[in-house]
Amino acid sequence: MRFIPVARRRRIPRKSHLGETAVLNVKFDEDLGAAIDRAARRKKTSRAALVRAAVVSYLEDLADVRDVKAALKEGGRPVSLPEVKRRLGL
Repeated sequence: MRFIPVARRRRIPRKSHLGETAVLNVKFDEDLGAAIDRAARRKKTSRAALVRAAVVSYLEDLADVRDVKAALKEGGRPVSLPEVKRRLGL
């Protein structure tokens, strides 16, 4: 696992590395599907957009957890500005 400082973290890409939109077919049980439909109607968006946003949010949360674990591994101590610049290659 590679440490990516919060300031440099990239947004989760919406397109695959080939530049094409990736397609994923997912089957939900009836109750979850109905809940997704209700939430999409409340948000006035499509089911696909709602699920996409949920996945992006989940992946960003995972990245945040990774960042916290990395910070704890370093002892949680502050990092100087020159050290931040060195890590970011600035």
